[in-house]
Amino acid sequence: RFGVRTSNDNVEAVEFADWVFIAVKPGKIKEVIGKIGDQLENKLLISMAACVPIGSFDYFTAVRIMPNIPVAINQGVIGLLINKNVSWKEHQDLKTFLELLGLVIDVKTDEELDLITIVSACGPGIVAYLMNIISEYSVQHGLSEYDASRIVFQTFVGTLAHLNKTGLSAQELIKNVATKGGVTETILRFLDDSGAPSILDSSFDAGCDRINIVTNLLT
Repeated sequence: RFGVRTSNDNVEAVEFADWVFIAVKPGKIKEVIGKIGDQLENKLLISMAACVPIGSFDYFTAVRIMPNIPVAINQGVIGLLINKNVSWKEHQDLKTFLELLGLVIDVKTDEELDLITIVSACGPGIVAYLMNIISEYSVQHGLSEYDASRIVFQTFVGTLAHLNKTGLSAQELIKNVATKGGVTETILRFLDDSGAPSILDSSFDAGCDRINIVTNLLT
């Protein structure tokens, strides 16, 4: 229908491709490259594998990207790291294509892309985790699961829409909502005093440590 050629054979697929996306677990990269490496001349290799450094692809014209799950609805964030073999045109053509899926952020190092992995690729899971905590609290204190999930969902959606329309920063919105002596200020002060920011920082650090461990195992 769309004129798309498909194949169950990686070597055959690479032969008729200009861009080659590799979307496998980090531990499978060497195996995949070993099979298709000879066919990658004059092609753009685009690795979506986390924790595999750009230096692993020095012999190819290669890019690392790190998308998050909202790219499925064209609302994603994609980190983009190119190696020295990528031309200006190849870079711009790929970036233009990826921008159809959301916000594209160019980075210069693996470390910056790893940070995008923590903040953005892991971000939807972290946001959903926080939503689930609020929803469970609501249910425990009397709301139905149905109402709780709808309320929490709309609160997050509405907050993002408000920020987008007004141009306020998150910090400015906090200041607007958390009036002195009010309920919101009480909740946020309790979170601060309980060490919530430090706990989140430590959880992000744990994610970074995991990336480093996996990267070291692969190199």
